[in-house]
Amino acid sequence: MPEMNGRVTVFPSGKMISIGGKSITKAKEQLNHAKFYMVQNKMVDNTVLTIKIRNIVATLDIRNSIPIDILSAKISGATYDPEIFPGMIIKGVCNCSYLVFASGKIVIAGTRSVDELHTASFEIVQQLDRLLK
Repeated sequence: MPEMNGRVTVFPSGKMISIGGKSITKAKEQLNHAKFYMVQNKMVDNTVLTIKIRNIVATLDIRNSIPIDILSAKISGATYDPEIFPGMIIKGVCNCSYLVFASGKIVIAGTRSVDELHTASFEIVQQLDRLLK
């Protein structure tokens, strides 16, 4: 669908996943566009979508390099094996995960609301700031 920036995957069960939306609103719009397309092409009957937020993924850039080889030893539960993955993996609040890269880029995955995302962002920035001092 040309008007979408992300992608919608439709499963045989009828469930759909919106990927790549730049906001929750955009993700919902993508799902509704996909539904409209399928209804218009008589692929499915018209129905009201029940949308649940399951996994918000966001990126941060702290604009400083991070010595992940040193920090991984200081953070309880952190995983870092550069032969397997180039970033440090940390479990965070709200059952989210952080992927921390030496470049200063951080991926936060697994939050279910914007509030959880803000809490998770604050947590990782504070933790790294404290450890880097």
